[in-house]
Amino acid sequence: MDDQPKQLENPPYTGVWNATDSLGQILQATSDDQTALKTHHDSVAGTQIQRVSDNVSTEIALAWNILKTGEITQSEYSQIVKILEENSIRNSDIPTTVLHVLQNHSFGNLEKIMAFMSKDSGIPIISLAAFGINRQAVSLLGFEFTNKKGAIPFELIGNEPMVALLNPYHESLKNEITEKLGCRCHFYLTPASEYDQHLEQFHLPKNFEDIAS
Repeated sequence: MDDQPKQLENPPYTGVWNATDSLGQILQATSDDQTALKTHHDSVAGTQIQRVSDNVSTEIALAWNILKTGEITQSEYSQIVKILEENSIRNSDIPTTVLHVLQNHSFGNLEKIMAFMSKDSGIPIISLAAFGINRQAVSLLGFEFTNKKGAIPFELIGNEPMVALLNPYHESLKNEITEKLGCRCHFYLTPASEYDQHLEQFHLPKNFEDIAS
């Protein structure tokens, strides 16, 4: 369960980037596009727009790998990338993930896609619906981190947390969690619907304050 997963290949961005562009070029182009968009939006509405994050680039790479399996079409891939970028700009308070997009828009066979993700990454699938709420575990990362990052501790093996993820390839997130908690972590892949249901019971920050008290 702790084997290192494969690295995702760099995806093209259809309609904007060429297939030969490196991920670095993609991110630079994305950054330039977002800078222009932010300048325009700020001049009109006076609001701030979140730039495309490392999380979104990782999700785009995941969508590209799923496209290669044939479980989504080229058109669906393009729509997924567009939705990911739009969501990252419009709402920074929730995770922006491929699994949420697949679930909400009924793209592809979600069961087959998750089976591929698990096998390819070496991260097992787990059903959070089979677990009750372990308040000690859920509170480990804090509400804001859990709500935004797409990672939720749900149980403990001794003192080692079991953490459910929405993207098993997100190495920097796994490293961040391990460093933040200062111990070995056991990572699992879970459906977006079950992630949302598990988190819903701790939707308000005051719940975490109650847990910590």
